[in-house]
Amino acid sequence: MTNAWTFLRLLLMISYLGIISTISAQELKRSCGTVDHLNHLIESHPNMRQSMQRIENNAFRVTNGSVKSVKGKISIPIVIHVVYNTAEQNISDQQIYSQIKVLNEDYQRLNSDTSNTPDPFKAVAASSGIEFRLASKDPDGNPTSGIIRKKTGKSAFYTTSNNIKYSNMGGSDAWPRDKYLNIWVGPMGLGVLGYAQFPGGPAETDGVVINYKAFGTMGTVMAPFTLGRTATHEVGHWLNLKHISGDGPCGVDDGVADTPPTDRQHYGCAMGFSSCGNLDMVTNFMDYSDDGCMNLFTKGQASRMRALFAPGGFRHSILNSDGLENVTPIATVEPPATIKLSTVGENRARIDWEQLKGVSAYLVRLKREGTGKWITKPFDRNFVNASKLKSCSQYEIQVASVVGGEVSDFSSSLIFETQGCTDEGYQNPMEHGPSNIRVSSLTEESAKIDWRKVEQASNYKVQYKVAGAKQVYSKIVTDNSASLSRLKKGQRYLFRIRANQGEKNGAYSEISSFVLPGQNSFATLRTANPNMGGFAEFVEAFPDTDAMKVELRMNVTEQQAIRIWVKNVRGKSVLAKKVYQISPNKPLIMDLSHLPRERYYIEIEEQGGFDHQVYLDLR
Repeated sequence: MTNAWTFLRLLLMISYLGIISTISAQELKRSCGTVDHLNHLIESHPNMRQSMQRIENNAFRVTNGSVKSVKGKISIPIVIHVVYNTAEQNISDQQIYSQIKVLNEDYQRLNSDTSNTPDPFKAVAASSGIEFRLASKDPDGNPTSGIIRKKTGKSAFYTTSNNIKYSNMGGSDAWPRDKYLNIWVGPMGLGVLGYAQFPGGPAETDGVVINYKAFGTMGTVMAPFTLGRTATHEVGHWLNLKHISGDGPCGVDDGVADTPPTDRQHYGCAMGFSSCGNLDMVTNFMDYSDDGCMNLFTKGQASRMRALFAPGGFRHSILNSDGLENVTPIATVEPPATIKLSTVGENRARIDWEQLKGVSAYLVRLKREGTGKWITKPFDRNFVNASKLKSCSQYEIQVASVVGGEVSDFSSSLIFETQGCTDEGYQNPMEHGPSNIRVSSLTEESAKIDWRKVEQASNYKVQYKVAGAKQVYSKIVTDNSASLSRLKKGQRYLFRIRANQGEKNGAYSEISSFVLPGQNSFATLRTANPNMGGFAEFVEAFPDTDAMKVELRMNVTEQQAIRIWVKNVRGKSVLAKKVYQISPNKPLIMDLSHLPRERYYIEIEEQGGFDHQVYLDLR
């Protein structure tokens, strides 16, 4: 008996490890648990089919005009239930605010990536006119932040059990659904990113559940689900939207006329894929695409969502909720206008900015020159003491404001250099030109250039011109920075700097460059594999061959060197940094056929420090 029990335990352990291995392998693929959850509800609540049919009938009456539709903006109070087992899972308020910001942008078509909507679908893309606000009043009439935090002994929650929605099962009880949208955030089992309850289900479980690894745009989020689109997708289900495929073959309908029929869910970013005789709308929020590929709801989807709030609609009562009483209307949130370097040492620096009225917190992001990696942290004060910095290095810092659940854009950059520089390892700037050159504050018509100060230099001369042009402009400055104005937008500029000591002129630095806003420095990045695609504007997929090759073209007027890294989604480099030469009208071909069929990021750094990142799916 003992041997049998030992064998059984071993068998269970092997099975468990197999499950964990499967989860790990599938974590990076969108997994929506809503359909499984719906099927379970229908089995356990036989009346749900009838309830859902009544909802469909009312939506039809609103569509054909027999029931008056709701006019104006619809405001929905949200309560966030953070259910955590570990400190990491107890996500910050700022991470929650970042998700509310995404919901408001996506549902009102204010998202910054609307330009990525394919041309055939731009005419039907639409705002739903729905906004989301953290509740200001709880069910008992008391003031609230709209955020509840519950410690749990559960290591994971699952779609069928719904334990996360019950306090006596390790979760958090729902607030009344006729007044609030309940969103639970916690650890999900089996690699599920989230699930929602369709309208018509039980009141005590009504709402949306999101994995803490896919909620918001910062903190614990995991690539490629870092843009908050999991919540956008699942809230769509809560608002009665189905997957655009209808979860069936061609002919199965999602109830929306302007979403083309498709026979499958699309993973990654399958741009250009067609089925059922149509171009598939893989950029719709209700497909399975990665966050960076999603960017639209349609007019039909907007009408279907808003029908829920019409008289007789399942969520009509939420229009009378008092959950948003005494909430200040959403106003434009601005970042600090002025950021100053107060003190700086070899390994630390203090940065201050103006204290803005009404701002509850700030998001600060910092990166070291050449790394391209932002480190973002929240602060409740108007200064930061940055520590553990690298000596004799340039850093870039930006600050955003947080007001309630709204987050501003980031401020203009402050560039500073830590102390500890010595002459060792540095070439004589009089013989080789100034070093540590940095471009910042780019606008369509201006740029600022900084460089390491040259001791005893009386002034500096900056020469600059449009790449490919003959005319050269010069500017003499006495400080180690120069502001260039009246430039041409979208143009690439070349420049160099020299230090002068009295009558003695030093040597010019190597030629550097920058590109002003107005056009991409990369014209196209084409992938030959039909399953490869990306969400950068310069990425296109061509289904004419199975070769794993990338064709890179850049908008340059002369040959220059670029550096390329290829990394997997875990950040590990699979193709070390290599230097390539790229020329005008001559593409660079990269052969990636030796790589496993996985997801990758290609990081490209131009001469002058400008970097770009492209997401590719080689599966």
